[in-house]
Amino acid sequence: MRKLLLLLMINYLSISNAQVLNEDFEGGVFPPTGWTTDNTNPSRPWGLTTTIFDGDANLQNTYNINGTSAAIDWIAANNDANLISPTFSLVGYSSANFNFNVIVGWSYMINQDLGDLVAKVSNDGGTTWTQVWSEDTETGFTDDNDNNPDSDLYNTVAVTIDMTSYLGQSNLKVKFQYTGNDADAVSIDDIVVDGNLSSNTFFTSNFISYPNPVSSNLSINNLNNNVINSITISDLNGRTIENIKYNNMDLANFEINTSNLNSGIYILRIDSQEGIATKKIIKR
Repeated sequence: MRKLLLLLMINYLSISNAQVLNEDFEGGVFPPTGWTTDNTNPSRPWGLTTTIFDGDANLQNTYNINGTSAAIDWIAANNDANLISPTFSLVGYSSANFNFNVIVGWSYMINQDLGDLVAKVSNDGGTTWTQVWSEDTETGFTDDNDNNPDSDLYNTVAVTIDMTSYLGQSNLKVKFQYTGNDADAVSIDDIVVDGNLSSNTFFTSNFISYPNPVSSNLSINNLNNNVINSITISDLNGRTIENIKYNNMDLANFEINTSNLNSGIYILRIDSQEGIATKKIIKR
Protein backbone atom coordinates (compact mmCIF):
# COMPACT_ATOMS: atom_id res chain seq x y z
CA MET A 1 0.00 0.00 0.00
CA ARG A 2 2.82 2.43 0.85
CA LYS A 3 4.46 1.66 -2.50
CA LEU A 4 1.15 2.30 -4.31
CA LEU A 5 0.64 5.61 -2.52
CA LEU A 6 4.21 6.64 -3.38
CA LEU A 7 3.57 5.94 -7.06
CA LEU A 8 0.33 7.91 -6.88
CA MET A 9 2.12 10.82 -5.25
CA ILE A 10 4.75 10.80 -8.04
CA ASN A 11 1.97 10.91 -10.63
CA TYR A 12 0.17 13.60 -8.67
CA LEU A 13 3.22 15.84 -8.79
CA SER A 14 4.05 15.18 -12.45
CA ILE A 15 0.74 14.97 -14.35
CA SER A 16 -0.72 18.25 -15.60
CA ASN A 17 -2.23 17.06 -18.86
CA ALA A 18 -5.88 16.03 -18.95
CA GLN A 19 -8.00 14.59 -21.75
CA VAL A 20 -11.23 16.48 -22.42
CA LEU A 21 -12.51 14.24 -25.25
CA ASN A 22 -11.34 10.72 -26.08
CA GLU A 23 -12.91 8.37 -28.65
CA ASP A 24 -11.29 5.25 -30.16
CA PHE A 25 -14.47 3.60 -31.55
CA GLU A 26 -13.79 0.32 -29.77
CA GLY A 27 -17.07 0.17 -27.84
CA GLY A 28 -18.96 -1.71 -30.57
CA VAL A 29 -21.78 0.88 -30.67
CA PHE A 30 -22.09 3.58 -33.33
CA PRO A 31 -22.38 6.42 -32.98
CA PRO A 32 -20.71 6.33 -29.55
CA THR A 33 -22.47 7.91 -26.59
CA GLY A 34 -22.91 11.64 -27.14
CA TRP A 35 -21.82 11.54 -30.79
CA THR A 36 -24.21 12.23 -33.67
CA THR A 37 -24.15 11.75 -37.44
CA ASP A 38 -26.05 13.04 -40.45
CA ASN A 39 -25.78 12.42 -44.19
CA THR A 40 -27.57 13.53 -47.34
CA ASN A 41 -27.24 10.16 -49.08
CA PRO A 42 -29.09 7.56 -47.00
CA SER A 43 -27.05 4.66 -48.40
CA ARG A 44 -23.70 6.12 -47.27
CA PRO A 45 -23.69 7.04 -43.56
CA TRP A 46 -20.74 7.19 -41.19
CA GLY A 47 -20.23 3.92 -39.32
CA LEU A 48 -17.67 1.49 -37.95
CA THR A 49 -15.22 -0.13 -40.37
CA THR A 50 -16.62 -3.51 -39.35
CA THR A 51 -20.06 -2.39 -40.58
CA ILE A 52 -19.18 -0.16 -43.54
CA PHE A 53 -16.90 -2.82 -45.03
CA ASP A 54 -18.78 -5.84 -43.69
CA GLY A 55 -17.61 -9.03 -45.38
CA ASP A 56 -14.58 -7.38 -47.02
CA ALA A 57 -11.53 -8.19 -44.92
CA ASN A 58 -9.18 -6.39 -47.31
CA LEU A 59 -11.03 -3.08 -47.00
CA GLN A 60 -11.29 -3.47 -43.23
CA ASN A 61 -7.54 -4.00 -43.05
CA THR A 62 -6.99 -0.97 -45.29
CA TYR A 63 -9.12 1.42 -43.26
CA ASN A 64 -8.70 0.08 -39.71
CA ILE A 65 -6.24 2.39 -37.95
CA ASN A 66 -5.90 1.12 -34.38
CA GLY A 67 -8.49 -1.61 -34.30
CA THR A 68 -11.99 -0.57 -35.35
CA SER A 69 -12.27 2.95 -36.76
CA ALA A 70 -15.03 5.31 -37.89
CA ALA A 71 -15.42 5.30 -41.68
CA ILE A 72 -17.58 6.33 -44.61
CA ASP A 73 -17.62 4.68 -48.05
CA TRP A 74 -17.69 6.34 -51.44
CA ILE A 75 -20.65 6.38 -53.83
CA ALA A 76 -21.10 7.61 -57.40
CA ALA A 77 -23.56 10.26 -56.21
CA ASN A 78 -23.45 13.37 -54.06
CA ASN A 79 -23.02 12.87 -50.35
CA ASP A 80 -22.49 15.31 -47.48
CA ALA A 81 -22.03 13.53 -44.15
CA ASN A 82 -21.01 14.71 -40.68
CA LEU A 83 -19.59 12.95 -37.63
CA ILE A 84 -20.14 15.26 -34.64
CA SER A 85 -18.69 15.04 -31.13
CA PRO A 86 -20.37 15.64 -27.78
CA THR A 87 -20.03 19.08 -26.21
CA PHE A 88 -16.87 19.68 -24.19
CA SER A 89 -15.23 22.53 -22.28
CA LEU A 90 -11.79 24.12 -22.29
CA VAL A 91 -12.55 26.41 -19.36
CA GLY A 92 -9.61 26.34 -16.96
CA TYR A 93 -7.09 25.15 -19.57
CA SER A 94 -3.90 27.02 -20.44
CA SER A 95 -3.25 25.03 -23.64
CA ALA A 96 -5.10 22.40 -25.67
CA ASN A 97 -4.80 20.31 -28.84
CA PHE A 98 -7.26 18.46 -31.10
CA ASN A 99 -5.66 15.19 -32.22
CA PHE A 100 -6.79 12.37 -34.52
CA ASN A 101 -5.54 9.72 -36.94
CA VAL A 102 -6.93 9.61 -40.48
CA ILE A 103 -6.72 7.58 -43.69
CA VAL A 104 -7.56 9.13 -47.07
CA GLY A 105 -6.97 7.76 -50.58
CA TRP A 106 -4.53 10.13 -52.34
CA SER A 107 -5.67 9.62 -55.94
CA TYR A 108 -9.41 10.18 -55.74
CA MET A 109 -9.57 12.54 -52.75
CA ILE A 110 -6.49 14.71 -53.30
CA ASN A 111 -5.09 14.34 -56.83
CA GLN A 112 -8.47 14.19 -58.62
CA ASP A 113 -10.18 16.12 -55.81
CA LEU A 114 -13.46 14.24 -56.16
CA GLY A 115 -14.15 14.57 -52.45
CA ASP A 116 -13.16 16.47 -49.34
CA LEU A 117 -12.68 15.60 -45.69
CA VAL A 118 -12.45 18.54 -43.30
CA ALA A 119 -12.40 18.99 -39.53
CA LYS A 120 -14.37 21.83 -37.97
CA VAL A 121 -14.84 23.32 -34.50
CA SER A 122 -17.97 24.97 -33.08
CA ASN A 123 -17.98 27.23 -30.02
CA ASP A 124 -21.79 27.57 -29.87
CA GLY A 125 -22.86 23.96 -29.49
CA GLY A 126 -22.99 23.22 -33.21
CA THR A 127 -24.87 26.22 -34.59
CA THR A 128 -21.88 27.58 -36.51
CA TRP A 129 -18.62 25.90 -37.51
CA THR A 130 -15.07 26.98 -38.32
CA GLN A 131 -12.83 24.79 -40.50
CA VAL A 132 -9.51 23.97 -38.83
CA TRP A 133 -8.15 21.20 -41.09
CA SER A 134 -8.53 19.82 -44.62
CA GLU A 135 -7.13 16.73 -46.29
CA ASP A 136 -6.31 18.89 -49.32
CA THR A 137 -3.64 20.80 -47.41
CA GLU A 138 -2.36 17.86 -45.33
CA THR A 139 1.14 16.97 -46.50
CA GLY A 140 1.22 13.57 -44.82
CA PHE A 141 -0.77 11.70 -47.48
CA THR A 142 1.48 10.18 -50.13
CA ASP A 143 1.21 8.77 -53.65
CA ASP A 144 2.77 5.41 -54.47
CA ASN A 145 3.63 6.69 -57.99
CA ASP A 146 2.25 3.61 -59.79
CA ASN A 147 -0.31 5.69 -61.76
CA ASN A 148 -3.06 3.36 -60.54
CA PRO A 149 -5.73 5.23 -58.52
CA ASP A 150 -7.05 1.96 -57.08
CA SER A 151 -3.82 0.91 -55.38
CA ASP A 152 -2.93 3.86 -53.18
CA LEU A 153 -0.86 3.48 -50.03
CA TYR A 154 -3.74 4.55 -47.74
CA ASN A 155 -1.22 5.56 -45.11
CA THR A 156 -2.29 6.73 -41.66
CA VAL A 157 -1.62 10.38 -40.88
CA ALA A 158 -1.52 11.73 -37.31
CA VAL A 159 -2.97 15.23 -37.08
CA THR A 160 -2.58 17.75 -34.25
CA ILE A 161 -4.47 21.04 -34.26
CA ASP A 162 -3.72 23.86 -31.83
CA MET A 163 -6.88 24.83 -29.91
CA THR A 164 -5.45 27.97 -28.29
CA SER A 165 -8.16 30.19 -29.81
CA TYR A 166 -10.83 28.12 -28.00
CA LEU A 167 -9.34 28.22 -24.49
CA GLY A 168 -11.79 29.36 -21.83
CA GLN A 169 -14.86 28.34 -23.86
CA SER A 170 -17.36 25.76 -22.66
CA ASN A 171 -19.82 24.96 -25.48
CA LEU A 172 -17.38 23.34 -27.89
CA LYS A 173 -17.81 20.55 -30.41
CA VAL A 174 -15.68 19.10 -33.20
CA LYS A 175 -16.90 17.41 -36.36
CA PHE A 176 -15.60 15.66 -39.44
CA GLN A 177 -17.40 16.55 -42.66
CA TYR A 178 -17.13 14.33 -45.74
CA THR A 179 -18.35 15.57 -49.12
CA GLY A 180 -17.89 13.79 -52.43
CA ASN A 181 -19.21 12.24 -55.60
CA ASP A 182 -17.46 9.11 -56.90
CA ALA A 183 -14.56 9.88 -54.57
CA ASP A 184 -13.07 7.41 -52.03
CA ALA A 185 -13.68 6.04 -48.58
CA VAL A 186 -12.01 7.60 -45.52
CA SER A 187 -11.55 6.60 -41.88
CA ILE A 188 -10.95 8.42 -38.58
CA ASP A 189 -9.70 7.11 -35.24
CA ASP A 190 -8.15 8.04 -31.88
CA ILE A 191 -9.88 11.41 -31.53
CA VAL A 192 -8.48 13.21 -28.50
CA VAL A 193 -8.82 16.76 -27.23
CA ASP A 194 -6.34 17.24 -24.41
CA GLY A 195 -4.56 20.06 -22.68
CA ASN A 196 -2.93 21.48 -19.62
CA LEU A 197 -5.03 22.87 -16.80
CA SER A 198 -4.27 26.47 -15.88
CA SER A 199 -2.06 26.82 -12.83
CA ASN A 200 -3.74 29.89 -11.36
CA THR A 201 -1.57 29.67 -8.28
CA PHE A 202 -2.74 32.94 -6.78
CA PHE A 203 -6.47 32.18 -6.90
CA THR A 204 -6.09 28.47 -6.15
CA SER A 205 -4.23 29.42 -2.96
CA ASN A 206 -7.55 30.80 -1.69
CA PHE A 207 -8.59 27.20 -1.04
CA ILE A 208 -6.92 24.59 1.15
CA SER A 209 -8.03 20.97 0.73
CA TYR A 210 -7.07 18.17 3.11
CA PRO A 211 -6.28 15.39 3.75
CA ASN A 212 -4.57 14.52 0.49
CA PRO A 213 -4.48 11.56 -0.11
CA VAL A 214 -8.07 11.24 1.10
CA SER A 215 -10.07 8.13 2.00
CA SER A 216 -13.50 9.55 2.87
CA ASN A 217 -14.32 13.22 3.54
CA LEU A 218 -12.26 15.93 1.85
CA SER A 219 -12.27 19.18 3.82
CA ILE A 220 -11.99 22.50 1.98
CA ASN A 221 -11.16 25.78 3.65
CA ASN A 222 -12.37 28.81 1.68
CA LEU A 223 -9.88 31.32 3.06
CA ASN A 224 -11.37 34.44 1.44
CA ASN A 225 -15.01 33.37 1.61
CA ASN A 226 -15.37 33.23 -2.15
CA VAL A 227 -18.94 32.69 -3.36
CA ILE A 228 -19.11 29.07 -4.54
CA ASN A 229 -21.18 28.15 -7.60
CA SER A 230 -20.23 24.49 -7.99
CA ILE A 231 -17.54 21.88 -7.48
CA THR A 232 -16.71 19.28 -10.12
CA ILE A 233 -14.61 16.15 -9.71
CA SER A 234 -13.21 14.71 -12.96
CA ASP A 235 -10.89 11.85 -13.78
CA LEU A 236 -7.71 12.32 -15.82
CA ASN A 237 -9.61 11.46 -19.02
CA GLY A 238 -11.79 14.53 -18.52
CA ARG A 239 -14.90 12.57 -17.54
CA THR A 240 -17.05 14.26 -14.91
CA ILE A 241 -17.45 11.94 -11.93
CA GLU A 242 -19.44 14.25 -9.67
CA ASN A 243 -20.85 17.76 -9.91
CA ILE A 244 -22.08 19.52 -6.77
CA LYS A 245 -24.16 22.68 -7.08
CA TYR A 246 -23.85 25.26 -4.28
CA ASN A 247 -26.01 28.00 -5.83
CA ASN A 248 -23.76 30.93 -4.99
CA MET A 249 -23.23 30.03 -1.35
CA ASP A 250 -20.73 31.84 0.82
CA LEU A 251 -19.05 28.92 2.59
CA ALA A 252 -15.97 29.31 4.73
CA ASN A 253 -15.49 25.59 5.31
CA PHE A 254 -17.17 22.57 3.77
CA GLU A 255 -16.62 18.88 3.09
CA ILE A 256 -16.96 16.56 0.08
CA ASN A 257 -17.61 12.86 0.54
CA THR A 258 -15.19 10.94 -1.70
CA SER A 259 -15.97 7.45 -0.41
CA ASN A 260 -17.65 6.51 -3.71
CA LEU A 261 -14.51 7.28 -5.74
CA ASN A 262 -12.15 4.53 -6.84
CA SER A 263 -8.49 4.81 -5.87
CA GLY A 264 -6.65 7.14 -8.21
CA ILE A 265 -5.97 10.75 -9.15
CA TYR A 266 -8.76 13.26 -9.77
CA ILE A 267 -9.11 16.92 -10.73
CA LEU A 268 -11.11 19.03 -8.27
CA ARG A 269 -12.50 22.17 -9.88
CA ILE A 270 -14.01 24.91 -7.74
CA ASP A 271 -16.17 27.38 -9.68
CA SER A 272 -16.79 30.62 -7.82
CA GLN A 273 -18.00 34.09 -8.71
CA GLU A 274 -14.46 35.36 -8.26
CA GLY A 275 -12.73 32.74 -10.43
CA ILE A 276 -11.90 29.07 -10.97
CA ALA A 277 -9.51 27.02 -8.85
CA THR A 278 -8.25 23.56 -9.79
CA LYS A 279 -6.55 21.05 -7.54
CA LYS A 280 -5.38 17.47 -7.97
CA ILE A 281 -6.52 15.04 -5.29
CA ILE A 282 -5.52 11.46 -4.61
CA LYS A 283 -8.11 8.95 -3.45
CA ARG A 284 -6.71 6.06 -1.46
